Amino acid sequence: MDQGCQPGKVNRILDNLANSHNVFAEDQEDRAEWVEDMDEPPDHGYEKDHAEVVYFTGCVASCFPLAQQIPVALAKVRTRPGWTLRSWVGRSGAVASHC
Repeated sequence: MDQGCQPGKVNRILDNLANSHNVFAEDQEDRAEWVEDMDEPPDHGYEKDHAEVVYFTGCVASCFPLAQQIPVALAKVRTRPGWTLRSWVGRSGAVASHC
């Protein structure tokens, strides 16, 4: 997209995505902070090598405080005997870490 044909906010978002891989320009290392909001967060923080379910948290649920309750609620529902959940926050900066 040619930067200059849209409102400045759009250019800022495009720059944020290109440079930090999220719309808020937040540090990739902070994308899993939502786990800290859990009553009893697991030691692994849902970052594991294998699981039956992989959940990509995305920009808003990772970085926007009001939306961080979404992955917390999902983890509560999906964490039952026999189920394993892995959060994929895209720390590598790969394409999948974009929103």
